[in-house]
Amino acid sequence: MSDDDEVEYGLVMPFVACVSKGGPYDDESFVAGYQAALISGQLRMGSGIGAKRFETMAYSELAEQIDLIAMQWGYSVEANVDGPWTTYRFTLAPLDS
Repeated sequence: MSDDDEVEYGLVMPFVACVSKGGPYDDESFVAGYQAALISGQLRMGSGIGAKRFETMAYSELAEQIDLIAMQWGYSVEANVDGPWTTYRFTLAPLDS
């Protein structure tokens, strides 16, 4: 891939509940909710098994919500913004003694 090639992200399955596919839900909001829920589930599972670190990519606009989700499951989060997408790096916080 050259420097001139732009990376594109797309869905791996259609969200048929979205307006663009004839459904009732706004596309961007549905995808953002899906991303946030997926991250919450992954962090819930990770905290249950003591996973120290986790990294994922999601919409940049979700940063504040993802920070709250991380805290809910005992993680801190660092964000590396790249336009509309951000890489989120989660670290399990140490337990209080």
